[in-house]
Amino acid sequence: MSTFTIYMPSVYANITESMISKTFHRMNIGKVKHVELIGTTGKGNRAHVFFSEMYDTEESRAVQDNVNANRSSKLSYAKNEHVFWIMLNSRRVYDGSSNAGEYVEQVAVEQVAVPFTEEELDFMDAHFAPDADTSLVDVEYVASIENDNYNLCKDMTELQANHQLLFNEYNRLLASTSRTEDIMEKWVHLAKNNQMDRLQRELCGDKTVYFEEGEVNYEPNTSEMTVEELAV
Repeated sequence: MSTFTIYMPSVYANITESMISKTFHRMNIGKVKHVELIGTTGKGNRAHVFFSEMYDTEESRAVQDNVNANRSSKLSYAKNEHVFWIMLNSRRVYDGSSNAGEYVEQVAVEQVAVPFTEEELDFMDAHFAPDADTSLVDVEYVASIENDNYNLCKDMTELQANHQLLFNEYNRLLASTSRTEDIMEKWVHLAKNNQMDRLQRELCGDKTVYFEEGEVNYEPNTSEMTVEELAV
């Protein structure tokens, strides 16, 4: 017998052991030996499912890999994609004899497992309403979700901080570019108006440029620009 066991923290109250067994067969997961349903104070049950055989299918291997790695696995078992079971690793040990809901293969034409009825699917959809009871979710699964949410919030905070740094740097560069454009505009204005002395002082600071025998020499220029000259 297979030692594979899963725990489902939330199963609709109208779902029986036999229906769970048939569903796992229909979904190509495995053959169920025993289903232990545990009642709750809410609108549904919890379930421990013990398999006698796991099928050699892609669907079955995916479930086994997730559960064995202590990750949650989801099985959408109805026409409505929002109707599903969360499957986790179970710590229950099979007693070796119980067989509630055991899947028994049908013969001949009846080999196809009976699907859920329309009434059963409607019941499931009705209990998936926004105000439906969600208290049946496993504590470990909730802790995992909360941890993922914490990490996402932390990453978002870091991204916002980096965004603020980039925004500040952009504003600094924008202001620097604006000042440079103002200076260039002033130099162009001086050149166009043939104010070379003023342009020379703007470019060379306290040095005056003059030419002697084809060479450029510099000497200090202590003169200052007047207020009128500064106003371009």
